[in-house]
Amino acid sequence: MASGNYVPISCDDHDILELAIMGGEKLRVRFVGEQDSHLITPLELSARNGEEFLRYRGTGGVHEIRLDKMKEFRRELGDQLSEHLNPASASGGSGGTLPPTRQ
Repeated sequence: MASGNYVPISCDDHDILELAIMGGEKLRVRFVGEQDSHLITPLELSARNGEEFLRYRGTGGVHEIRLDKMKEFRRELGDQLSEHLNPASASGGSGGTLPPTRQ
């Protein structure tokens, strides 16, 4: 049973995280309650007590965050930018994904 008020992210966003982990890609992430973004390397997804977590390498070492605490993220793909927003973090709804765009 989930503790707190965990809101699962969308399946599409979950898939993007899994692909980033498998491909060793970096993500630019903004966490709920923070203005600045962080460049991270996602390492592993896990689930405990009905909640999902991302373990990642960032400033200061390896950290873990509950998936619904990521407000938005984007894959760092060279000339291609793919943004992912988590409306659930602001509105209480389910997460969503914007289509990839080119810079």
